[in-house]
Amino acid sequence: MAERYTVDRPYRTEIEIKQSRFIALLRPLSSLGEVKRWLAELEQTYRDAGHICYAYRLANPFREKAYDAGEPKGTAGRPILRQLQAGSLVDCGLAVVRYFGGIKLGTGGLTRAYGQAARSVIQMAKSVPLIRWSRLHLELDYAGYTRLQQYLFRFGGEIVSVHFGERVVVELKIPSDCFQSLKRELDLRAS
Repeated sequence: MAERYTVDRPYRTEIEIKQSRFIALLRPLSSLGEVKRWLAELEQTYRDAGHICYAYRLANPFREKAYDAGEPKGTAGRPILRQLQAGSLVDCGLAVVRYFGGIKLGTGGLTRAYGQAARSVIQMAKSVPLIRWSRLHLELDYAGYTRLQQYLFRFGGEIVSVHFGERVVVELKIPSDCFQSLKRELDLRAS
């Protein structure tokens, strides 16, 4: 499978084409619920805009969508989606808010304008490799907990919660591709 990326934080840029303002907003999103909340925020923030067109791509389960928001079919959402695809970006959404400036752009002009706005915000963004996380619940002795901390320091991961008693009960998240390595590390050293 080809390498996939997401963005490290939200980005915003603005361009003007024939007196119309195009505000491009790119944001990391990892679930349909996050997408819906983000779109509701955009509707509130830009309620006076002529159009709020968008596209998003989610990695797990894979889902992508483009929306023209009343612009002629295929002139807004699709060009935005194509820019996400070209950058191999997933788990993010890209919206372009348009304030009409009085000069009609035509379908070709709209397609170019929305694509250009989307491309401009992607170019300024820092894309990072997409990391899938796994959550684990472990019960360890204290020596095992020390080894776990050393592993997490070396390979990444995060302790979400820990409870100390006779044994240590830990909830953690680690990159999914490190799961087998962690299992070997704890099993090999525990024997």
